[in-house]
This record gives sequence, structure tokens and C-alpha cells, in this order.
Amino acid sequence: MGSITRGTKPKKQPHQGRSKAVRVLAILLALLLLVPLVMQIVQVASYAVTQQEIDSLASQQAQLEEQKGKLQTQLDKLSKQENSAADRCSVLNDQIDLLNQQVDNTRAMVDDYTKQVKASQKELKAAKAEEEKYYDLFCQRVRNMEENGSTSYWQILFGASDFSDLLDRASFVSSVMEYDNDVLDGLEQARKKVDATTQALQEKKAGKEEALRKLEAQQQEINTTAQQAEAALQEIRDNRSTYSTQLSQMNAQTEELAQDIVTAKSAYAAEQKAAAEEAKRQQKAAEAEQKRQEEARREPEAQQKPSKTDKNQNKNNKNNNKNNSSNKNDQQKPSKEEPKKEPTKQPEQKPEEPKPSKPSVSGAAVANYAMKFIGGKYVWGGANLATGVDCSGFVMCVYQHFGYSLPHYSESLAGCGRGVSYANAQPGDIICYRGHCGIYIGGGMMVNALGAKYGIVVNQVNTSRLTAVRRIV
Repeated sequence: MGSITRGTKPKKQPHQGRSKAVRVLAILLALLLLVPLVMQIVQVASYAVTQQEIDSLASQQAQLEEQKGKLQTQLDKLSKQENSAADRCSVLNDQIDLLNQQVDNTRAMVDDYTKQVKASQKELKAAKAEEEKYYDLFCQRVRNMEENGSTSYWQILFGASDFSDLLDRASFVSSVMEYDNDVLDGLEQARKKVDATTQALQEKKAGKEEALRKLEAQQQEINTTAQQAEAALQEIRDNRSTYSTQLSQMNAQTEELAQDIVTAKSAYAAEQKAAAEEAKRQQKAAEAEQKRQEEARREPEAQQKPSKTDKNQNKNNKNNNKNNSSNKNDQQKPSKEEPKKEPTKQPEQKPEEPKPSKPSVSGAAVANYAMKFIGGKYVWGGANLATGVDCSGFVMCVYQHFGYSLPHYSESLAGCGRGVSYANAQPGDIICYRGHCGIYIGGGMMVNALGAKYGIVVNQVNTSRLTAVRRIV
């Protein structure tokens, strides 16, 4: 921490106590006159915002715009996904409709084959019955011929009288046997045909039943797929609705922030204008107060210093005394003239003029001097109020004007002087943040070199960022 050096304190003069009392009264009077002005600053600060707060609002607005862009990108993706999912659902629904139709047709065919199989089985049963019936009749006729002693086919053949008779008999027997065989063959063929038809119908029925099972399995699978697709589509629509709601809310927030920024900038501009006007008023008041103090300090000096009229009067009195002394000597002069003695000339003593004392530095004077540079240039590392300063350079140069040597580093300034609470802060105190500092001017306001964008400005003290309040004078 840099040391604080001050000029040599002058010796106290006899009139200094009275002058100090006059100055104190004058300062109190000036403060009373400045109370309404300070209240005006407090009123402005009660609704105004700092540039940092405006920048914070702008940063929030930028973040919202970025989030809006991301949400809009997501909405665009969801819209494409929704269209794709809707198309897939439409295709699946068409496939379901086709499968349903195929299932219905296959079921109808299975039912028809079932009916045909039943009819064929019935026909087969009848054919078998007819075949068995004729065969039973044939067998019964043969048994009757044998039981009744009727001539059998062999007896007829062997009973022929000659070869011609044999041929005739053989032809007859052949005709009868052929008829019986034809009848039996016809019945057998009919039965086999019905049996084959039945088997074919059963096979077709089984094929359709298998096809129906496959169609039903496919139908169940595609129904499950369609349900999943519908659920996915609904989820996409829900997400899009949620994002759309969020985007609408962000749009409303963006509009509110934009309005807040406009309001904040207007309030900040009003604050800066009021602060600048107040700085001018305080500067004039300080100059008037300084002039008043000078006049009050010179008043006792003028009373102690002899006037020109008094000096002339003393000179005339000396001349008169000299003349009177000369006349007296002439009257008392003896007859014998004595040697004349020259009177010793006494040097004229002038009253010692008191040396004016150096007025004590007040925090108000520091604050008033600092406000002279409102609108000045900010230069990082700068230490010249005319060409540009940074925040610590500004504080250092202002106090350097009053004979104080302070370090050119904000963190070091936080350890200079003595610490006071913000509630007891007075004009001239150093307001310290982490990495920033300024000079308190009263009414919750400070003058500081804020940055290259703003220069030297007056703004409200941000108590949330406050780290220290240091008093130098």
C-alpha cells in the first residue's frame, strides 16, 4: 500500500481558532443549502439504473435471443420429424386397411372351404354307402344263388351242350359279371373321386387357415407398429407444442426486456443529466463557499493590519512632537551655546502581518474537484486528468491535487486511509469494488472512470458489489 504524504502543517496563528469557527459555520450553511440538491439526486437514484444494469439487461436479451434461436431450430427439426412420422402413420394405416381386407377375404375363403369340405365329406359318405350297398346286394345275390341251389356262373358254363352253346353261355355270364364289375367299379371310382375332392378341399382349407394365421400375425404386428408410430407422432407434437409455448414466452420476455432497456436507458440518461447538472451546481456552490471562506479568513487579517490613514496620523504626530521639542529647546537655550546633539532616529516598526494558514482539505472539496472532470476520457493505465485516466488513476490524480500520494492500483486503494461503513460514507470517500474504484459524492452517488465506452461519469453506488469504503481526509 502506498504511503500517504501531506504538506508541512503551518504554525497555528493567534486568529486561526476564530477563522476555523467561521469556516465551520460556513460549511454547515453550505451543506444546508445543498440538502435539497442532494435529495434530488437521491430521488433520481431511487428509480434510475446504472450502466452495468443496462448492460446486464442487454446480456439477458442476447441470451434469450440465443435460446430462441436454439428453440426455433428444435421446432424446425420437430416439424420435419412430425411430417415424416405422420407420413409413416399414414402408410401403416393403409397397410392395416389392406391387411384387414386380406384377413377378411381369407377368413371368407376358409369358411367357404369349410363348407365345401363338409359337403364333399357328405358326398363321400353317400358314395361309400352306395358302393357298400351295391356290393352287399351283389354278395347277397351270389349267396342266394348258392343257398337256393341256383345255377352258378360255373354251372352255366359247364352245362353247355356244345361249344357254340358254351360261347353263348359264356357271353351271358360275362355280360352279367361285367355289369356287376362295372357297377362296382363305378361305385369305387365315384367314391375315390369324392374322396380325392374331399382331400383337396381339406388341403385348400388348411392352406387358407395357415395363410389366415400369417395374416393375423402380420396384422397384430403392424397394429403394434402403428400404435408405436402414433405414440411417437403424439410425442413429437407434444414436444413441439411445449417448445412453441416456450418460444412464445421467450418472445414476451424479449419484448419486456426491450422495453425495460428503453426505460433503463431513459432513466440512465436522466440520471446522467441530473448528475451533471448537480455537479455544476455543487461546483458553483463549492466555489462560492471557497470564496466565502477566503473572505472570512481575510477579515481578521484586515482588522489587525494598520491602515494608511493611521500611518499618516502617526507621522504627523511625530513631526509635531519634534517641532514642540525644538521650540522648548530654544526657550531654555543658555547664553553660551552648547554643542548640538543629533537625536537618535528610531526605525519605524510595522505591525507583523500574520501568514495565512493553508485551509484544511475536506471530503466535499475532493468530491467537488473530482466532478470537474465528468465527461473526461478513460485510458487504461492513464494517470493524467487532461489526457485520460483509468479508475485508480482518476482517484490517485484527484487526491494528488490536494497533496496526497495514493497508489495507482484499485486493490491497493482498498487498504489506504481508514475504513468506514457505507452507512457512514461521506463525500470524498473512496468507493471500492473488486477491480474498480471511484469517489463518493453523496446521495448514494459516485464519480468514477467507468470504462472506455463511458469515460468519467456519475452513477449510483452498487452496494451489492461494494467491498470497502476508505476515508483519506
